[in-house]
Amino acid sequence: IHNPDVLTANDFLEWVKLEPQSLVWLPVMHRLAASEAAKHEARCSICKLYPILGFRYRSLKHFNC
Repeated sequence: IHNPDVLTANDFLEWVKLEPQSLVWLPVMHRLAASEAAKHEARCSICKLYPILGFRYRSLKHFNC
């Protein structure tokens, strides 16, 4: 009996063969996820927020400055 809620290794490999471009994004997504917790020893040049946490070097308060 095939359970539609279960993904087997063979099913996954077949999917990867059909969508190889998806694998290209795995390292990018890993780096992006890791950067979310990064603490930068930088100060926002506008509001002087320090330190800046995450993927930015300016605070989210000044997104386009």
